[in-house]
Amino acid sequence: MLFNKSEVKASLKSDARYVSILRDPTSLLYSAYTYFRWRERFNYSSFEDFVIRTKSTKQIDPLIISFKNLMMFDFGLHPKNYEDDAIVDSKIAEIESTFDLIMIRDGEYFKQSLILLKNLMHWTVIDVAVVAINKMMSSAPKPVFSKSLTHHLLEANQADYKLYRKFLTIFKEKVKKFGAEKMKKELEELNYTTNKLANFCIAGTKRGSRNTTVYILSKAGEDNCYCRLLVASEKDLTRQLRQRYNKKRKKEVCRIRGYL
Repeated sequence: MLFNKSEVKASLKSDARYVSILRDPTSLLYSAYTYFRWRERFNYSSFEDFVIRTKSTKQIDPLIISFKNLMMFDFGLHPKNYEDDAIVDSKIAEIESTFDLIMIRDGEYFKQSLILLKNLMHWTVIDVAVVAINKMMSSAPKPVFSKSLTHHLLEANQADYKLYRKFLTIFKEKVKKFGAEKMKKELEELNYTTNKLANFCIAGTKRGSRNTTVYILSKAGEDNCYCRLLVASEKDLTRQLRQRYNKKRKKEVCRIRGYL
């Protein structure tokens, strides 16, 4: 979904909280390149070849939408404005004034993001205990980015890097304000709960069609709707949410507390 503030606002209650998530632009672009198989689909010889050849092109594929500044595109910035600093800065200011929390996907920041989300929404730890979906198998080759490639990435995705740096700074300030000891305690509780949940719901893993991790539910997990939701793909989860929103699916109360 491309973010349109007026359309989203019209669909939600006045006290709705606005939350989104960002990822390091280099990591995001490489992940999209491998997951959507752009090399095979568009005959690139390598990731570096892809970056160099698309850096100067104005090509917008109807399926991929845009090869550059993927996050800013999702926030509603038109590709023709990627290099207009004033418009980019205005969009970033709009995002800052609209969203209550911008989570960060990378490294330790992700679990810290879950803790901030839990407290923002007044949830319990079980509500933010998650497992990684579409995670590349550990045997997948790790990318090596040369200085030249890094330069091309920065040059081609300036809007995304500006967005990411801005909200990474804001995120770090939120974590600092939250308090180091409080964050440490809540992270320990999150890790403990996540491990117990995974042990209850998941029997093992297997390789998916795109070299991603697919979870195999335990017998208990198969019979528990919470576990099924835990490992659901984005497509399946979105479908279920739409059915509930359109009242075409009976609401199912998923409980897990009594099992852990």
